[in-house]
Amino acid sequence: MHNDIDTARELDAVFAMTCKALRKMGRGQIALSREWFSISDNRAAEYRIQVPIGRDLALPIFGSYQSGEDRMGYASRFAAELALALVNVEAARWSLRRYAGAMRRAAAASIDRSVELGIELTLEGVAFKETRAFHLTHRDWREASFHVLAEVRVTGLDYQLLPATQHLIIEELEDVEGEIRALHEEQLDYQAARDAIRQRGADIAVDEMTLRHLDRYGINRLEALRMVAAEGGTIFPIVTREGLPGHLSLTSDAGTIRCHPLDRGDFVWLRDVLILEGAHPPAEPHAFVGHPVSTVCPDEIYEGLVLGEVEARARCPEYKVIQPIHLVDLAAGRFWPLAA
Repeated sequence: MHNDIDTARELDAVFAMTCKALRKMGRGQIALSREWFSISDNRAAEYRIQVPIGRDLALPIFGSYQSGEDRMGYASRFAAELALALVNVEAARWSLRRYAGAMRRAAAASIDRSVELGIELTLEGVAFKETRAFHLTHRDWREASFHVLAEVRVTGLDYQLLPATQHLIIEELEDVEGEIRALHEEQLDYQAARDAIRQRGADIAVDEMTLRHLDRYGINRLEALRMVAAEGGTIFPIVTREGLPGHLSLTSDAGTIRCHPLDRGDFVWLRDVLILEGAHPPAEPHAFVGHPVSTVCPDEIYEGLVLGEVEARARCPEYKVIQPIHLVDLAAGRFWPLAA
């Protein structure tokens, strides 16, 4: 098992071998810094190097094991490939800058048009996708540079209604508009879900079963919901009714917080579905639609709730449970029902 000292020594060796290979090719003047090197995972030993291309622009180059290769053999091969790649990158530097600049301008124009349509997107920048060193070793630097692809970073809302950045890998300039427009429909759905909650004076919504599970395990409702609203999800350790360690996970789904407890294996609650995994599921699952949950599950946590539509997957029926949704003002600590 590698420790930090072993990793540093290994990267020192890769750096030295790369410098030696460059000198052997008569290209020792090409800039190279030990600080650019890293290993992403000691076990997988994926070497990575960030090669500066321009201001705030770098090309990430990586390599990884081949089957049957020992670690030092891999290090030696990567250094040889990297030296060839660096020669091509040096020749392609201005071409890569122009490519990134053109992509940035096209993305910025597309984002501006999106904003005019009411789509809340922001361009965070344009970078380069990680490129395997081997792919940059072509004899013609122009052919090698075709393996470098732009990574357009666009921020909008995700399914948890939190800001999230998507990394769009785009090869051609003419594809930028279509790739960004492909985000519109989903983004509008998330904006509509957020606005529907805000227009009612609330910060988030939460389903009844989540509140009941928080109460069952003695978890403060407001503190839990505030955590999910800020982070999109969280996990609480619990003690199951059998006295065993378990957990309760909470996630936000388009602004409505739902839960999944790891507790009883025979009756599984997953977000908004009750899954019957016991030894004796009902022979006719559809016959219980519209009946109280207690007709198929004895757990008192479902008291007063009714079974909705069912999917009979193999021998484990999955029932939607008809339950109230509550709106929450997190600052005031106020809960009220969402009108049907």
